[in-house]
Amino acid sequence: MVPGPSEHGIQADVIFVIEGTAVNGAYLNDLKSNYLIPTLEYFSQGNIEDRDYVAESNTALYGIVVYHAADCLPAPTTATLGPFSNPHKLLLTLERLEMIGGRGESHANIGEGLATALLCFEDLQMIREPSTNSQKHCILICNSPPYQTAVQESSKFVGHTVENLAGLFQERNIVLSILSPRKIPALLRLFEKAGGDLQTSQTKNYAKDPRHLVLLRNYHLKERPVS
Repeated sequence: MVPGPSEHGIQADVIFVIEGTAVNGAYLNDLKSNYLIPTLEYFSQGNIEDRDYVAESNTALYGIVVYHAADCLPAPTTATLGPFSNPHKLLLTLERLEMIGGRGESHANIGEGLATALLCFEDLQMIREPSTNSQKHCILICNSPPYQTAVQESSKFVGHTVENLAGLFQERNIVLSILSPRKIPALLRLFEKAGGDLQTSQTKNYAKDPRHLVLLRNYHLKERPVS
């Protein structure tokens, strides 16, 4: 476990944006055990017990956005789950996710996922006291680059490209981190567009597998030796 910086808890809104395709699902358990669970422990400041009930907390609030590839049409491209104040309930929800589709697709709808995440952050802010100034973290878990098409489903962000949305993340002080089983150039560019310092991020190695892409901003996990 990597504890957070304060014994009193971290005020944070954390949205996990997850590619729901089979090609990402094949690696999700690996990503979950190596990065996602330690991330939850960082923000929750404690081990996540293997039971249904863990003390509820209002310091960290969580949500899940699942997005798909074009082959999911005419079904909606994204789905939302949460919010959760209990990290173990979030994990149980992840275990029930159906990771299907994407066959024949080399890309997925990251733009739609990020647009939906922006709406989720607005919803979480409504839950909190108006004076609360919480950290906002979006953690993208994916295995495909984004389509180069504009958002169509999220009415508030119709016409926005992935690059536009990355700019909105910066404007709204939403920090983007990326976890992927492989190093995809488009994800490196997205991290930079959202305000990440690629050079600084690559001076520390958090990846359990050298093939993994682990780009973290404003939080950390266990460092590993550079292989």
